[in-house]
Amino acid sequence: MTWVSLKGDQATSRAMNKRVLLGLLLRMGPLSRRDLARSSRLSPGAVTALVQDLMSEGLVAEMDAGESSGGRRPIPLQICFGARFSIGIKLSEAGLSGVLTDLAATEIMAAHRPAQGLRPEEVVDQLAEIVAELAPEHDPRRQKLIGVGIALPGFVDVDRGTVSSVSRILSSDMPIARIVSQRIGLPVWIDNDVNAYVIAHRRFGLARGKETVLAIVLGTGVGAGLVIAGKIHRGAHFRAGEIGFSPSMALRQPGQTMGQSFSTAAIEAEWQALNPRFPDIPAAVAAGDPATLCFLDGKGQEIGRRIAVIVQMIDPDTIVIGGETLNYGPDFTQAIQAELERNLLSPHGEIVFDAQNDLWGRGAAALAIDHFFDFENAAGHVATSDAD
Repeated sequence: MTWVSLKGDQATSRAMNKRVLLGLLLRMGPLSRRDLARSSRLSPGAVTALVQDLMSEGLVAEMDAGESSGGRRPIPLQICFGARFSIGIKLSEAGLSGVLTDLAATEIMAAHRPAQGLRPEEVVDQLAEIVAELAPEHDPRRQKLIGVGIALPGFVDVDRGTVSSVSRILSSDMPIARIVSQRIGLPVWIDNDVNAYVIAHRRFGLARGKETVLAIVLGTGVGAGLVIAGKIHRGAHFRAGEIGFSPSMALRQPGQTMGQSFSTAAIEAEWQALNPRFPDIPAAVAAGDPATLCFLDGKGQEIGRRIAVIVQMIDPDTIVIGGETLNYGPDFTQAIQAELERNLLSPHGEIVFDAQNDLWGRGAAALAIDHFFDFENAAGHVATSDAD
């Protein structure tokens, strides 16, 4: 058993060119063979042969012929999104949430499991179990799986398939992508969970089709995801967006990081010290508690000022704000938005709040789908047998 990167010998020129054509059809919609040749810069003969392969594999189908401009009527080609499947898994200390999707990242079924242990071998067992639940060995869809995407917190080296740091979940530099791939026999991609989150919103969420997107997550941790010029931006050392480690600059908590100031645990601990009469913040908001509403207004203003600094550096089309803190209610989100708008130059990107918080698994599934459509050049990992 040896390991090979999908960037290596296994990705033949023919297979890569087929992915290029699929990527063009996904980006641009139905195209004729002539249009594909022009856009891909491949010869018409090469495109004809590649399209024939894709049609025989069930990935592409012909549509009705279009209007003629003097010659043969062009026949547009479209992707058959139900021809292949992907699995996306969001891994956290609380548990695993997985989805089976088609190539459009449309959810087909979901599975959820509470954490049953956080030792590395236990995490791998649970990942394998949720894959088996979503696509059992006897299920025909198992044979049409393009791979598995895993989104998890921490510093993730997407090329090596390793995690540099994940608190209390995986060991530093553990080659989790290779280990899980060996266990399930499928290609595996991993990425930071907030990166998967911003990919999801850019592909099919609140920032659909936008070229420059900033996603801010205020939950168990604090993080950001960046899409710049249509591509996920991870940084030279895969540390882009790790704003939770940045100084919060909050006057009431000098020296603390943004994660230590604005995570759910930090906000709730500060609130509890001021107002212990209610079991939690949503209950106090529902009761209209004035002290809680005043606290959330001030906290929202602090967060808005911090986010404004990041937004002004990037100038995104859309700013998506999500995470469990949005459960604190509209007064909290309105305070964030109002402070953001007070501190941003005009015009600025649209500010949207993700109250549903349900795209994490589909974003993880998109890690595999984006490689399939030649959107991403990050290496996946797959176990292959050879004479050795």
